[in-house]
Amino acid sequence: LLEMQFDIQIQKKNRVDLSEYPFEQDLAHRQLLASLRPVTIKLLIELFYLCSKTTLLKLKNALDVTENELKEFINEIAPFNILSIEGETVLIDKDVKKKIECFLEKFDEDFSHGIEYFQSLLKQVPINLLPNWYSLPRSCDSIFLSLKEKIFHTPSQYLRHLQNIESDEPSVQIVIQALLSAPNHELKLNQIELISGKSGFELEKLVLFLEFNFAAVMCYVDHLGAWSSVLKLPYELSCYLNQQSVTPPFTPFAQNLVKPDRGIPLTFAFDLSQVLRLAKIHTLKGHSTADGFVYDSTSILKLEQNLACNENYATRLLTKAIELKLLEIDQGFIAPHSQSDQWLLYSLEKQALSLYKAIWIQGSHGIKQIEKGLQTLIRKGWVFAEEVIRYVSYGKPILQRTREGYSYDLTDQVGMTAEHLDLLFESGLIEWGSFESKRCLRLTELGKQITS
Repeated sequence: LLEMQFDIQIQKKNRVDLSEYPFEQDLAHRQLLASLRPVTIKLLIELFYLCSKTTLLKLKNALDVTENELKEFINEIAPFNILSIEGETVLIDKDVKKKIECFLEKFDEDFSHGIEYFQSLLKQVPINLLPNWYSLPRSCDSIFLSLKEKIFHTPSQYLRHLQNIESDEPSVQIVIQALLSAPNHELKLNQIELISGKSGFELEKLVLFLEFNFAAVMCYVDHLGAWSSVLKLPYELSCYLNQQSVTPPFTPFAQNLVKPDRGIPLTFAFDLSQVLRLAKIHTLKGHSTADGFVYDSTSILKLEQNLACNENYATRLLTKAIELKLLEIDQGFIAPHSQSDQWLLYSLEKQALSLYKAIWIQGSHGIKQIEKGLQTLIRKGWVFAEEVIRYVSYGKPILQRTREGYSYDLTDQVGMTAEHLDLLFESGLIEWGSFESKRCLRLTELGKQITS
């Protein structure tokens, strides 16, 4: 009765295997970069903008340094083997440059620790490995576009991907969950060491694994002339989660002075059952028209008296019971439908859940986004209905490319309406009350469970 069927699609999980490429070289480059002074990093970034063949004089002028400073710089970056100097000629090794520029950008003050970085990171790995790592078809035209559609397209997809990362290492999920719950979604190096139980090479390997799984990015901050390491949740996801955590400015008022309309948990389901029972013992009359249903005034009055409700609510109960095939009209009489006996055997909670499935899920476009908007009400208790309509909105967040980079922007955003609130009440997710003659509402326990 009134059940929803859900299609379950089992997707193959990603399986990143660092051992399939020489990751040790990447770790060595990252460690070397982190050991350089911030002033040296700035010069190295400038070096990458120069031609691959130059002279010592041109290099000194381009970097705006003295001869001694140039010598010191060349000595500091010597472990990378990026420069070849023959007499006055300087050659910049393109292969070495390609290997380290992905990691070098992390030290730029304008570095964006998100999807654009992941695009660069993927170029460090032989392209033939990527379909295996990310369960992509080998015939796909663009690795990144396929990943965008599969992982990054919406925040919910992204979060589901993070939960499903495959690893034999328990610390992977420990670090991810810590990042999700951390202030600003970032962890300092000593915090990562503490929660993961790793340090040195093993910690660097863990971070690289997280980066190739698009779960986190190690960033570097200039602190008193040295680099401080900070692990951050990807920028786009972090921004979205921060936006979602902002609580609308609901007006506070005395919760204990709110007068509930009925004071009955899951009111609509309870009243619907009462209507079915009354239909068994009282004669109720009505007929259908092109515009809906018309009920005998005496029948409506009986419901008003028995349920202590007004005419509009009594009419609404009868109409909903007929629409849900719990009541039926036969030759001008309203009688219980064959399904009604089974409905009455349900617990009140199961009746409410059936209503939720039938009314709310089947009858509302964008249901999941509306529910996400309701998350702001979970800990608020009673709130004014007019403020819910004013502040709560819903829309589907989709990854968009802007001039500044990628971000999750809401598409087809629609605000909460009075009609939505009526559906929420019928579905058992909210209950109505009043405070100083103003309409207010709060989530029921069912509503809290569904929206949390």
